[in-house]
Amino acid sequence: MRLHTSHIQNAFAKLSALLFSGAAVWLAGGCAQEPSPNPQLAGQVFVVLPDGANLRLGSVEVRVFDEESADRFIHDTHQRISGRKAELRDQLAELRAEVSRLGQLRVAAEMDLRRREAEVRAAAEELREQFEEGTGELRRRIEQNKLFIDNVESMPEAPPGIPTREAFQEFQERKNKWLSMNRAERRSWGEALKEVNNRLSTRLAEMEETLQHTVADWTEEIEALERRMERTRAEMAEAIGMAETFREEMAGFPDLADYLEHLPEPVAAARTDANGEFLLNLDRPGRHAVKARARRAVDGKPKEYVWFFWTEVEAQPAARLLFSNHNLITENFPENISLLPPDGDDASAADDNPA
Repeated sequence: MRLHTSHIQNAFAKLSALLFSGAAVWLAGGCAQEPSPNPQLAGQVFVVLPDGANLRLGSVEVRVFDEESADRFIHDTHQRISGRKAELRDQLAELRAEVSRLGQLRVAAEMDLRRREAEVRAAAEELREQFEEGTGELRRRIEQNKLFIDNVESMPEAPPGIPTREAFQEFQERKNKWLSMNRAERRSWGEALKEVNNRLSTRLAEMEETLQHTVADWTEEIEALERRMERTRAEMAEAIGMAETFREEMAGFPDLADYLEHLPEPVAAARTDANGEFLLNLDRPGRHAVKARARRAVDGKPKEYVWFFWTEVEAQPAARLLFSNHNLITENFPENISLLPPDGDDASAADDNPA
């Protein structure tokens, strides 16, 4: 019986020892911190202002993209930029051709106007001389006929006062001529000369009307040439305005910040806190692309900050990134991602004056 009791005590001792060691292992396992299965990416977004002050950028969304989707986006963006660049080159060629065409039309219109003005000026001077000469003769004959009609219709009156010898002789000649004709002859002469004057007056009016029509035609022709020149000038001004707009577009091409708005869905995203700090949990380590964009007013003027670069995320410990002046998308940061086509060609050639 004592032996049996001893065996039982030994069994309980072994059981207690076994349970104690198991509990110790379980407690130790429960208290130990398991390593995090996901890598983390932490960092800060800030810029240094021209006066040296640090501006921490809060509420900025930081996005992370896996390497495959980022590479696909970069490839697609290269194709889009190359396609747009080809379109701009075609537009530039068309614009230059149009400006050249309008320039030639403008020069031709101005030359035609100046040439025709000189021709009309010379022709108008010649016509004026011919008109004055022709109408002067007609007016002289009409006045002579009127004077003769006056002489035959009534006896000439003596000049008033004491006339000069020449005036008195002229009076005598008119009087003698009037006396030499009978009443029928005087009436016949008067009627004939009136008819002659009517014809001469009609011819004079026709010459004046012809002159007016000719001058009006010339004026209309010159005005048409002036309108043509003004039209080509206006078209030229419009083309130059288009050239200015084109140059502005080319100066800002490509707007990489706008292209970044077409990025795929990120694998992780977070907003910075008031100090510009952020923390992201990723599914796996490896090469990732990170992007951030912020807008702030600096010295009263809007300022935009854009980042887009590669980073290598290790499994442990948490990688820490700084988004600042040195790695802005416009800087020569080694890990910056270029959205320009790999041939390095750009649209700077379009800065030439197309006009």
